[in-house]
Amino acid sequence: MQQHKAFLDQFLIRRLIFVNSAAYAYTEIRLDQHTALFGRNNLGKTSMLNALKLFLLPEENFRRCERKFGFKGANGKEYGTAESFAYYFPEERSFIVLEAENVHGAFCLVLHQGKREFSYARMAVPGAYDYLRPGFWNFDSAENEGLGGPVAHLNLPDLLASLRQQGGIDLHDVKTIKERLFTERPLDPDLGRFCLLPLKQGGTQREIDAWRQLIHLAFDISSREESTLPNAIATIMEGEKQRDAEQVSVDFAGILQAYHDLRAEGDRLQSLKNHRPLWNSFDSNYQRYLEESRFTSQDFLSLQAALRERGSTLEKEASQTSRARDEKQRVYQANQEQIRQLQDQLQTLAGQRQSEEKLVVRLQTSLDRVARIAADFPDYLNNDQLLEALAARRDELCVSCEGLRTRESREQRMTDLTVEINELQAQSARLKALLDQQQGALLAQLSPHGASVLQALNPEFATLQVNLNDSQREAIETFTALFGKRPEDSSDSRSGEFLGQALKQLVIVAYDAYNQRERWEEQLNALDIRLRKARQERNELDQLGRQPGDSLQKRLAEVEAQLSETGRDIEAVKGYGIVDQQFRECQAALEATREKQHHQREALETLQAAEERLHQDWKRAETRQQELDQQRSSVRRQSESLDSLRETHAPILSHWMSQLQAQPLAYQDGLADRLRDRLQSLRENGEALREQMSALLSAGLLENKADAAYRMLSLGELKTLRADFETAFAQLEAADFHHRERVSAHNKETAIKMDELRGAARQIRTFVQEINQEFKAYAVSNLAEVQVCLSLHPRFDQLLQELEPIDLRTDELADPQLYERLNDFCEEFFVQGSGRGPTLSMEQIIRRVSYRYRLEGHSHFDDKEQSNGTTSMVNSLLLSILIKRLLRQDARISLPLVMDEMASLDRDNLQTAAQIAQHHGFFLFGASPDMSSEIIMAVNHYVNLGAFQATTASYSPDRRVIYHGQCERLFSESLGEEADAGTTAFHEEGAVSRPAPQFELVSPD
Repeated sequence: MQQHKAFLDQFLIRRLIFVNSAAYAYTEIRLDQHTALFGRNNLGKTSMLNALKLFLLPEENFRRCERKFGFKGANGKEYGTAESFAYYFPEERSFIVLEAENVHGAFCLVLHQGKREFSYARMAVPGAYDYLRPGFWNFDSAENEGLGGPVAHLNLPDLLASLRQQGGIDLHDVKTIKERLFTERPLDPDLGRFCLLPLKQGGTQREIDAWRQLIHLAFDISSREESTLPNAIATIMEGEKQRDAEQVSVDFAGILQAYHDLRAEGDRLQSLKNHRPLWNSFDSNYQRYLEESRFTSQDFLSLQAALRERGSTLEKEASQTSRARDEKQRVYQANQEQIRQLQDQLQTLAGQRQSEEKLVVRLQTSLDRVARIAADFPDYLNNDQLLEALAARRDELCVSCEGLRTRESREQRMTDLTVEINELQAQSARLKALLDQQQGALLAQLSPHGASVLQALNPEFATLQVNLNDSQREAIETFTALFGKRPEDSSDSRSGEFLGQALKQLVIVAYDAYNQRERWEEQLNALDIRLRKARQERNELDQLGRQPGDSLQKRLAEVEAQLSETGRDIEAVKGYGIVDQQFRECQAALEATREKQHHQREALETLQAAEERLHQDWKRAETRQQELDQQRSSVRRQSESLDSLRETHAPILSHWMSQLQAQPLAYQDGLADRLRDRLQSLRENGEALREQMSALLSAGLLENKADAAYRMLSLGELKTLRADFETAFAQLEAADFHHRERVSAHNKETAIKMDELRGAARQIRTFVQEINQEFKAYAVSNLAEVQVCLSLHPRFDQLLQELEPIDLRTDELADPQLYERLNDFCEEFFVQGSGRGPTLSMEQIIRRVSYRYRLEGHSHFDDKEQSNGTTSMVNSLLLSILIKRLLRQDARISLPLVMDEMASLDRDNLQTAAQIAQHHGFFLFGASPDMSSEIIMAVNHYVNLGAFQATTASYSPDRRVIYHGQCERLFSESLGEEADAGTTAFHEEGAVSRPAPQFELVSPD
């Protein structure tokens, strides 16, 4: 056997390294030797064992973690997606490394955080881990009492770049992972460099599913859980089916449906035979009904066409009459509207004329007032002069009012009047002197130019009386000669200039002695009037001062009234021009209004004259329209009667409408009623036909037509269904023969499918026989033979028993209960897949896997439960056999078998389990919270994780375990002798090895 193994390709798992992951700052553990992990709970022992699944399964994230990895703690608690990811990859610089070896050499798989949520990624690097170690931990550091410290500035991008320089490749997706890790290519080093597990078919989904179950078993080698082994064996069996044809795929739902279809078809054919007399009666009645309904429908169409033609004629005439009536009504109403409009307009013009006449009178009154005012001032020629005179009168009245209000004001007024009278007398005397002695005036002694210049410079020069000598006159003339008029001015009054320079404020007017005298006379007259009024007012004030107070008040009221009247006179004079313009405009508007009234009265008389004639024309057209409406109504009622017949007898008439044409027919009274009677008779006959058809349909004689039995059928539907029945009854004999042939074929197909179920049972028995045959090659402890027993689901066994006596080689259908049981079994034990449909699930059928044992010296087997050690040994044998069925024949793997609670096994069983595992290429890898000499004696190598803690530095305070030395082991002080409990000591590995304990193992090699 050892010679045979020498030719096997070895696939080894060497060591597992944690960097800033789980509870570990940095930890290396060898996996190619039996190893026990000691340490208190929550130190991460179980999680270290579980981490192997991340490498051994082609996954890339922690989603649905419970189903993928089955992570459990020592207490059996399952860990979910978020907490598992956060535990193994809490940071970007968290890594888990696996060192392995195959025929192409050593290589490492480096796991690290992925880019997506809850994902992790792989990098495969060629070479042993010794070349990668410095990148993860600084062994030269004196930190942590010489155990080293974290690598400064460790980060994921830089580390991956460094690994790629060493030949590392990224395994991005599940497909690539399967191709590189589970496909062996011994002749292609590039593609086979990183093969971790050489599966026969290169990692098909069935192989992966089987491998996943075996991994769960390897990680629970001492498990007694009933679901672990059944699931593993069921998946292995499914994985060994290399072709879809090997799958038990039975569409019992389809078989059951075919059975029901055949049963229904047979019942239908028999029902056809039973209903032939009813069909013959229906067919005879149908022919008579068809002929009568055709004639009646022809008469209906003809009458309908005659009414339609008469209605069309009346409609045209009514339309023309309606248009003529509407036109006459429109003309009459338009005439009425014009009359109303003209009447409204005349009424409006009357009001407008009245307003305009009132306005003309009011404006004329204003103009007459101004004329009366002007008559009181005959010496004033224009409105401006008149306004000045009125303003002067207003001022005088204001002063008079002030003088009359109080004694003081009156006395002050009299004083003012005395002063004014004196001034006016002086001015009057001076003007009279000027008029009497005009020749002695200053300006009269000068040239016209000189007189004009002095007058322009100051008008008072005209009032000076002096006698000029020659020198004075010459000086004045010389001075005035310096002034002149602007040459561009041609009028008598124009701008002056001095020494040729323009003087814009100096206006030189030609001096005229005659005109000057007239102005003085006018001024003298005005002074005399003012003087006379002042004297009169002073006398009145003097007299009023001697009268009682009421006389003063009366006089004050009179003056105030005069003052108010004068104010109104001023306003009237100011608005004279506007009022005069408005007066002329109002007179013109009034004349236009009178003219418009005249024309509109003439138009109104014309419209009123035509009113009666237009009204008579409209009434005659209205009467004719009413006559036509009555005729149309009569035709409409008759048509509606036909429409009612068509609706109530639609099943009869609608069938023939597209097949018949109307014939000439003169309408007669009562024809519609006769049609109604004929249609009613046809309707009753049709109901009888439908009842017969309903009876035929209710019997299910036509496929997919039974629902028609419960609704009103048209004549066309009756015709179609009759044709279907005619065909069905004509082909009845042929259909019955064909049905029997189909039943026979169906029975053969059902028998084949039931044989496939029996084949599944045979496959399970064959598989168990093969496993037990291999078990015979080994003897464990005092067991002469171990056998695997598979308990199948009782319903599966019962179904096989029920199928045994059934004979389906006939043309008669089997008992329907058989099909119901087959369908129920399919729904529970078959799973829906892609391609062929539902397939039999071995996992559903295999309910329990157990062992039975035959002790040495005994002839019978006993299924009594064995110790954990025995169970572990047997499980190890079974695991090795099952794994070999997945691997290619010339390959051997080295895989750690996980035993979480090693302390549960006694020393002898643990030693035996270790040796059996190693014999098949496995190594026990277990954990225990407390150190145990029995465990140490059994597995040789151990690590006390609790003794190695970071003291000064780690990547994170949450991850402090540091271990990277060799495993400790138990050896004998006496070289070459087996140690016992009293002479043991602890040394590092590599000191002295101890002889392997003896165990009983029988192999065919």
